[in-house]
Amino acid sequence: MSKMRRIHVLLPLGCLLVAAALIGLMRTPKLLQYAFLPDGELGLYAGKLEEAAEEIGGTSGAITLHGVRQGCQISAENGGSESDISLYMVSARWFEAYPLRMRAGGILSYASLKGMEREIVLDGDLAFKLFGDRDPLGRYVDLSGEKFEVVGVAEHARRLGEGTLYAAWIPLGSDESLGCDLMVASTVSGIDGGLTTLFGTAMKNAFGAGTLYGLQKERMRATMILRVIALVAALRLLALWIGALRRVGAAWLAEYQERIQTCYFSRMLGFVLLRLMATFLVAAATLVICWALMNFFVEPVLVFVEWVPEVLVSWAAITGRFWELVNAASKPVSLMTAEMAELRFWANILRWGVIAALIGWGMTALSAVFPKENAANQ
Repeated sequence: MSKMRRIHVLLPLGCLLVAAALIGLMRTPKLLQYAFLPDGELGLYAGKLEEAAEEIGGTSGAITLHGVRQGCQISAENGGSESDISLYMVSARWFEAYPLRMRAGGILSYASLKGMEREIVLDGDLAFKLFGDRDPLGRYVDLSGEKFEVVGVAEHARRLGEGTLYAAWIPLGSDESLGCDLMVASTVSGIDGGLTTLFGTAMKNAFGAGTLYGLQKERMRATMILRVIALVAALRLLALWIGALRRVGAAWLAEYQERIQTCYFSRMLGFVLLRLMATFLVAAATLVICWALMNFFVEPVLVFVEWVPEVLVSWAAITGRFWELVNAASKPVSLMTAEMAELRFWANILRWGVIAALIGWGMTALSAVFPKENAANQ
């Protein structure tokens, strides 16, 4: 009696890690981000942002800017105090790129974003920490010696890439004494290599040296290993499918040759037409599937245009592009946004999940080829 093949524990473990990583990567926002270190008054960056937006033109969506400072002290009137806070200083239209789910109240008003009012939005846990069971809307908190009116309470769970428990949002430049640790310019965009280059150039001209991230592009980079595995599997399945078609075609031809010896062709016309139609439909479906697979596997070349040398047959162009990629990868200073930190975390989980699954699959295959003999040699 044959025994059921034992599956190595690394195979299901790796599959679980891959599934968890893919779920995490699916939450990646469609954003282009340019991270840089602040140098000067925060309120002046709004004007630079408008100039950069004019340079880009209408090729992108809303372009916004925010600064991040971790470890700010916020205290409430006759309430609590907390310093484990990520403070986001946001410009106009920021909530279009980073939508918040509001629990109470609303987002920062247009007047506050233009510097005419001091308003603040707290996350739900921070609002409860500061005010307890009292309604926080309309009350004031003290931030760096300035009073800010609470206009909204947002749903916000601590996520990867944030080093604090709580979060709050105020208008950019509303308090220059605060300063910030990192500035991030953002725009909503999918995978568009041309827009990424244009956005990065405009932001560099406006804000100086920084790090550019296309989050959807980076997500594709993270899942590239799955595309390679899918390519190998697709080629194998395609070979099996073509082999099956050849066997079916050979069987139909043999049947036709056998019938033509005893029947007139006019009586076999329905038999021939039916099989010709089936052959045409199967061939068309196969070509459509091959075209779709080719587009799927060629897509990274169209997205990562920096991989492709200007002249494919020029050795100098190939080596030049190689060293450009090496220099970009070995950049000494790279600024990290919270969204990019989360994406890289899930990318690492995906990578190790694939490695574990492949090792588990290999160990399972080896155990089938070299089964262990029991002590009784049964």
